Amino acid sequence: MDIDQRLQSAMADYHAGRMESAWGKCTEVLGASFTHAEAWYLRGMLCQHKGNLLEAAADFRRTLSLVPDHTDAWHRLDAITRQASADLTKAGQIVATGIHAWCDRWVSGAVQSGPFRGVERLNNSFVEGIPSYDSIGKLFGWYEAELHPWIEQVGRVAYTTVINVGCADGYYAFGLAHLLPNAQVYAFDLEQKAQTVCRQIAVRSGLTQRVHIDGLCTIEHLKQLIKPSERTLLFVDCEGCEKELLDPQIIATLSDCDIIVECHDCFDPQITPTLKARFSASHLIDEVEQGGRNPSAFKEMCNFPEMTRWIMMCENRPVGLMHWLRLRSLQHV
Repeated sequence: MDIDQRLQSAMADYHAGRMESAWGKCTEVLGASFTHAEAWYLRGMLCQHKGNLLEAAADFRRTLSLVPDHTDAWHRLDAITRQASADLTKAGQIVATGIHAWCDRWVSGAVQSGPFRGVERLNNSFVEGIPSYDSIGKLFGWYEAELHPWIEQVGRVAYTTVINVGCADGYYAFGLAHLLPNAQVYAFDLEQKAQTVCRQIAVRSGLTQRVHIDGLCTIEHLKQLIKPSERTLLFVDCEGCEKELLDPQIIATLSDCDIIVECHDCFDPQITPTLKARFSASHLIDEVEQGGRNPSAFKEMCNFPEMTRWIMMCENRPVGLMHWLRLRSLQHV
């Protein structure tokens, strides 16, 4: 029996559930021809069947190094990678839970650094019921560090109204209330848990008269809150709804206010070009892209292992680099 016949027999054993026999024949084929792509592919399937995903992934990669267009190997490797990514996310949540326990004991509930330093957090608040990646960054103060220069400049402007669309656990709502002590802050979020957390922080911080919590932010809300006679900052993170909400043809007063918006082009690639076109005549437009992180740059993290430090820095972004736009009204420049 030649090599190809031996491999066909091994494949038949695999499909018939005779895994040990298939493994033995596959091993014989690879012993005779170490560069046999289909033998590596079969070996990968056998490892996958055994639950040995690390070896299976390596075998599918070997298959692809020999036959780059091997569609079935790509599909199987992609499935393993996706599963491993999901498992890594779960592991990251477990690590995050341990880190939060450490933080609850040794770090005060206030933001530790950055433009919001000293702003109170609620027990390292986690809206979804388990500690999230980004709440660690919010506690230590490196969350969305790309925006820090813009936030620091915001603190030097006499805004009287701040509208935070998609406030989540209140990081920006209360941070901006801290930076702008004369401003009324209107914080919106669909999630009831987020609203509850924010209301508790408002009570504990004595800000119930200045920070107002509500649910879905509508076009009517913005029409009522944005007044040409007042200096307004609109801070938007609404998971892809920004294109529908930020339309100066519908809300004329948007031309008078400054806007910082996270653009979720991962959901709709037309969000950024649409917003730039809409506001190009009325605003100066700046853009900043998601940048890197240095987990060794913060002395507070030196007692954690390196892998843990990287997980602490992770903000769990979707595929692609996130970016933000700053739209500064020409009325005030």
